[in-house]
Amino acid sequence: MESSANPMDPVEKLNGLTSGFKGAFTLGLIFIVVLKRRERGSKGSRGFTERELRFILKRHL
Repeated sequence: MESSANPMDPVEKLNGLTSGFKGAFTLGLIFIVVLKRRERGSKGSRGFTERELRFILKRHL
């Protein structure tokens, strides 16, 4: 019996790459949010609001 998922299938490779980039991009966004929050926190501000965070994550995921 043949397996339906061929490891050399270009579409499967592309799907794996795009999901990897999406994960890396998400981690990068989280890193930026944390840095921005620390920067604003040191100035006495609260950082990003919950609404701003939801907008950022919805827009980029």
